[in-house]
Amino acid sequence: MRRIIAMVMLAVLMGPVTGSLVTIDPNKWTPVTEEGLMWMPEGYSEIVPLQELPSWV
Repeated sequence: MRRIIAMVMLAVLMGPVTGSLVTIDPNKWTPVTEEGLMWMPEGYSEIVPLQELPSWV
């Protein structure tokens, strides 16, 4: 009985570390790389606007 409880506790604790067993594509996200390893929300871009002076100065 202890072994079963230990295995359940280990599975619960290691679940967030190992990730999900099912692959689900994110909703309303677009892949950044061809492999689909990096994702960003739709409407966002990697372009950073040029800012010569900080707006708070």
